[in-house]
Amino acid sequence: MDLHDIFRKGWQWANEQMIKFWILLQDDMDRAGQLRASGQALTGCGQYAVDCVQPKCAELERLCADFTTQFNNRRSRLHKAQLTWRAVLHVRSAVRHFTVTGSDWKLSLFKQALSSC
Repeated sequence: MDLHDIFRKGWQWANEQMIKFWILLQDDMDRAGQLRASGQALTGCGQYAVDCVQPKCAELERLCADFTTQFNNRRSRLHKAQLTWRAVLHVRSAVRHFTVTGSDWKLSLFKQALSSC
């Protein structure tokens, strides 16, 4: 198993985990949204203490926004990691190609291009 296979399997596993997490998160966020809507309906009727229910509704809304933000941040980091690994594999493949073909002048040009980045 080479580095490319390890990367591919690792990426697939991480992507599957993020999808599972998103599904669980969506279920919890839907339930929190239902509870928030119920709480707002109860306070709208005037039958329950507004000062008790309304802060809990606001807290549920804040938690949902925080969870969504955290998930999006993790997904973004995972995507950046994938792009980084692809770049590493591309460079590794290019270096391997240059060293196998014996093109020393191409390798030196490639190294200069990398150092200028």
